[in-house]
Amino acid sequence: MFKSMMGLAALAGLGACNLNPMQMVGGPCRYETSIVEAKVVEQVEHGVVVDTPEGHLYVSFDDLTDRPATGETVRLERKRILEGTCTPDIVRQVG
Repeated sequence: MFKSMMGLAALAGLGACNLNPMQMVGGPCRYETSIVEAKVVEQVEHGVVVDTPEGHLYVSFDDLTDRPATGETVRLERKRILEGTCTPDIVRQVG
């Protein structure tokens, strides 16, 4: 009896999940890539805030080739997700 009730509870839990086969979690994802010039406007604990043509953006020190000073201009590659459920915005320094 206990095993039967546990089995029913498990099936009920699965019914509550959104198992839409049309939406993939993770990949494959499609991105739009652009190169932007951005001015460093603020130093923060683990990165910098830059001003881009589309507004302010946080960039981690891990995604920079060096640690730019406030006021310095950096060239960034920005990938924005178009399709899928991967990381929505990927930014790294180039050039």
